[in-house]
Amino acid sequence: MNFLFTLLLISALFLICAVLAFFIKNIIYAFPIFWGAPFVVCPEVARRKMLELLDLKPGQVFYDLGSGNGEVLIEAFKKYRVRAIGIEINPLLAWLSRRKIKRMEFQDKIKIVRANFFNMNFSEADAIFLYLLPGTLLKLEDKFLSGLKPGAKIVSLSFSFSKIRPVLSVDQDNNYKIRLYRI
Repeated sequence: MNFLFTLLLISALFLICAVLAFFIKNIIYAFPIFWGAPFVVCPEVARRKMLELLDLKPGQVFYDLGSGNGEVLIEAFKKYRVRAIGIEINPLLAWLSRRKIKRMEFQDKIKIVRANFFNMNFSEADAIFLYLLPGTLLKLEDKFLSGLKPGAKIVSLSFSFSKIRPVLSVDQDNNYKIRLYRI
């Protein structure tokens, strides 16, 4: 009887921990929606096309706003040898992407800043990668118009600005609309 009670108790504790872990993970991934967007992985085919449209050159300064798991930064650095900087407000995602970058031994090449990108200065940016909600893009628009250097490029998936007009708009397999902007 004692063994059965212990087994039931352990099973109940395991189940409670699993449920708590599920909710905590989803809360941590979703809370940035209040500042920009929830964490959603950018589809690989769209990510590759977006990076291609930016026409990155070695040494350029590349930002990913809401860098999530760091995949965009890693690909941009590996393929184009840019100075890659990710801005991520979510502490768990920032920590996980830093760990991944360190494991790949890119910590001297790719930087993750845990911050709210609305409070950041992007004047040195040559290129900015965005996969954010429409309201967030509108809040960033004036900041970009007044703070980015001439010729800086922005690429956005799915959503657009209201004042900045795209220089190129691409439908990716009728699933995604990618827009390229130049300041």
